[in-house]
Amino acid sequence: NVGFVARRISIDYTKPARLDDLLTVETSLQEFGKASFTLLQVIRRGSDVLATIHIKLAVIDRNFKLVKLSDRLKKTFTKIFG
Repeated sequence: NVGFVARRISIDYTKPARLDDLLTVETSLQEFGKASFTLLQVIRRGSDVLATIHIKLAVIDRNFKLVKLSDRLKKTFTKIFG
């Protein structure tokens, strides 16, 4: 019974995308904190990198209080995001 909220998001735009562009979003796990984890997303059009995004997500309970990231969640995120 946990949720995730964005704690910090940093985006570096390098090239524009157009309305009909076919884009690929690659997501990888960067690190775990005690009650957070950080993801890296790279948005590409073919081999061109259009944007790089660092996302830090905090783990919270139903009362919006920080919760320690469990080993079970760490294993799940590692499996999903590598």
